[in-house]
Amino acid sequence: MVVMFRRHIRHRLGAGNTSRQHSCAYRSAQGSKEKEVLSHAPQAMPLDSDSATAIPVRASVNRNLSCRSKVTLSPKGDHLKQANLATIVVLTLAGIAATAQTPAPVAPAAAPAPLVGSIAGHPGWPVAKPEDVKSPEAILAAVYNVISGAKGQPRDWDRMRSLFIPDARLIPARATSGGHADAVILTIDGYIARSNGRMTSDGFFEHSIHNDIEQFGNIVQIWSTYESRHNADDPKSFARGINSFQLLKDGDRYWVVNIFWDAESPTNPIPAKYLP
Repeated sequence: MVVMFRRHIRHRLGAGNTSRQHSCAYRSAQGSKEKEVLSHAPQAMPLDSDSATAIPVRASVNRNLSCRSKVTLSPKGDHLKQANLATIVVLTLAGIAATAQTPAPVAPAAAPAPLVGSIAGHPGWPVAKPEDVKSPEAILAAVYNVISGAKGQPRDWDRMRSLFIPDARLIPARATSGGHADAVILTIDGYIARSNGRMTSDGFFEHSIHNDIEQFGNIVQIWSTYESRHNADDPKSFARGINSFQLLKDGDRYWVVNIFWDAESPTNPIPAKYLP
């Protein structure tokens, strides 16, 4: 009877191993029926080889063991699944981090506004007399004439403005200490504010004694040697120097763009080639 019961247990366990493709739910149902049958069967008492002590064995364990064996007999597969899941999580987090670190696309910069010229940008600028601006020689003479006048005589500063482009600069060079020099940048209005009082209080006359004119296209360079007097009939000038005029040819008229000048001194005499 004991031998037959052992064979029955081995047979059922073997059948469980060879039919693991069936679901545990099916096996659990079959095991429940078997428990009901085996609960009335005599319990086998196999002998311990050393002490002949009976060790109870229940045949009903075969189904539970069979289902458990399906889970526990493949730890390698579970570990692989866990490893694959961990890899997916790491790659996903890495992708999120890379996306977060990727700078947002920069919108293209707006095209700069079209450049507007000095003349076009000041439509209300004073209008010049045609005879003042018809040639380089004419505009040069007009500049010297408008700043000249007797003591107490007001100057026509709007006429002066009409000869210059609105953003023109008047730039006297100045000697500084240690043998260095600097440039003082004046707007037209800055020059007027600086010169008006001195010119009208003392009288001031200036004219050119020698001019070198060069022109290319719409640009003109004039190297003009000047003399300054307090009165028009003074026998001797109190100052001399060179005015460097830059002119713009605008159709049938000329504009003064800049005047850059330096005064003669004992250490900086005017070369003979720039004198009459």
